[in-house]
Amino acid sequence: MIYFNAVGGAEREAFGVCPEHDGRPAIAACPRCGRYMCALCVSRGAEVSGQVLCRRCVTTLALRRSLRRDVPWENRRGTSYLTAFFATWRAVIFAPRAFFGGLEPGGALIKPLVFAVVCLAIGFVGVLLWLGATAFSTVGLSGAALVAAMAFAAVPVAYVSAFAATTAFLHVLARGLGGSGDVRATIRATAYCQAAAVAEVIPPIGTIVAFVLRLSLYGWGVSAVHGFSLKKAIVFYVIILVTAAGFVYFGVQLLTPFLPAVV
Repeated sequence: MIYFNAVGGAEREAFGVCPEHDGRPAIAACPRCGRYMCALCVSRGAEVSGQVLCRRCVTTLALRRSLRRDVPWENRRGTSYLTAFFATWRAVIFAPRAFFGGLEPGGALIKPLVFAVVCLAIGFVGVLLWLGATAFSTVGLSGAALVAAMAFAAVPVAYVSAFAATTAFLHVLARGLGGSGDVRATIRATAYCQAAAVAEVIPPIGTIVAFVLRLSLYGWGVSAVHGFSLKKAIVFYVIILVTAAGFVYFGVQLLTPFLPAVV
């Protein structure tokens, strides 16, 4: 089946029949869910969302926009920073679907990044205490002091590098799957996902919990701000898990020669 392209004056192969308007030839596929669309559906999508989407996705995205809500950390409304931080942290951890579904993708960056720094700092305190106690029991006070100094010098750089690399990876992956958000949306979601780092305050099991929880939040948060359907969100999450498993495997292989006692 073919249709006439009024813009370019060329004939192209059509996609089939539009499921919303029986009998009308489909001229495009929705980039968000893959459903075929006729000219009426394309026009509607362009009017409502600025993108060529099907009616179902336009309705979904319009509903999400109506559900946008303020983040307590960004809008304290007279409350203390501690109260706003705890309210935001609790929403991210215990209600990620509602939190990221209502997160404004185009909001400011400073406050989410400060939130991420606070969460990482809390987790870092736990890691530092655990490293110090381990070093003290094996090499004494001087060794523990040396380990603490090295941690203070290396860990912040490692956190910044890991955050930047993770954000870049998630954004490229999201855009590759047809995500509608820009890099600002990815940064905001990734920053709030660092709420998982607070679990590291209880090492060593907290480090594992934080790692797993952070991966889950990436799946919820970044897919939400990029407007993914459930199917694409699952694909996005699976790719994240596979990538993380690959990094863990190769990391263990690289560290094995240096950790004979552990392995």
